[in-house]
Amino acid sequence: MIALPLLASAVGPVLLRYGWQRERWPVLLGWLILAFAAVALLQMAGARGLALGITAAMASAAVIVCWAGWQSPAPKVRAPRKKRERTEPSAPPPPPPKAPMDWRGLGRRIAVFLLCGPVALAACAFAAWALQRMAWHGGWREANSSALALFGLPLLWICVMSWQMIATGLKGKFIPLLVTTVIGGTLCLAA
Repeated sequence: MIALPLLASAVGPVLLRYGWQRERWPVLLGWLILAFAAVALLQMAGARGLALGITAAMASAAVIVCWAGWQSPAPKVRAPRKKRERTEPSAPPPPPPKAPMDWRGLGRRIAVFLLCGPVALAACAFAAWALQRMAWHGGWREANSSALALFGLPLLWICVMSWQMIATGLKGKFIPLLVTTVIGGTLCLAA
């Protein structure tokens, strides 16, 4: 029963490669097949099944890359360059004048760093922990629910940091933190 999702995991990269510089539908189909195979393997065999599917997809991708390397033509050999006559270098240009440090924006830059770095990580860790607790209370085993949290944390953090980096004002950087914290709190209360 697990063979079909494993085969789908191996076919996904083939479709991605086929549609790479052609039509877009094989690329979309390849990603959908990979996603459905991952969900099916996760449900059938938990983290072990997901690891097997990822291994099958990586092996398939490695075969595709090796085949493409084997089929590509050899690089052209360049003719050796002619040696130039040595000339005396001219004097280097003077260095540009250094601008004085602008201390006015330092506090804002530190605040942006703290909001997009450690504060966003804390909010995402809280949401991932709440997701893990909800999965555990929903009947998932401890290893699977922990793997979900460990997989979800970097994905959440990337999404939140991307949203924050796109936001133009300092107030706009608080919105993703608030949304993530509310989602985490809601999941905690639901668990």
